[in-house]
Amino acid sequence: MDRLDRCRQRGLSLIHIKRQAFTDVIRRHMREYEEAGRHPGRPDLHPHVHGANLGVRADAYLRCGGYPALATGEDHALVAALNASGHRVLRTRRFPVLTSARLTARARGGYGDHLGRLAEPVRQLD
Repeated sequence: MDRLDRCRQRGLSLIHIKRQAFTDVIRRHMREYEEAGRHPGRPDLHPHVHGANLGVRADAYLRCGGYPALATGEDHALVAALNASGHRVLRTRRFPVLTSARLTARARGGYGDHLGRLAEPVRQLD
């Protein structure tokens, strides 16, 4: 008997089961994100790069060659180029933004793909 059958025996609806499954996915994502983002002595900093929350001065952008023509990871490549060319890069938790939580990725190998993999157990409930 699978998880869905056990939950139905207890009288839970598919909506309730999916809601709990998504809650589990979100908790797992947040735990993994936080564990990967610990910066000793500076709790306001993190190592992550997200193009949706990336601000770059125009002169620095032009000097390091701008976004490379990549299918995915162009934000990481831009930050690497900025670092390599001596520009100051600040990754802070002080200015959070909300980004898409799409589970069907537009770019294979990107953040949407990562979220989709995390949510695979929920998709299997259908």
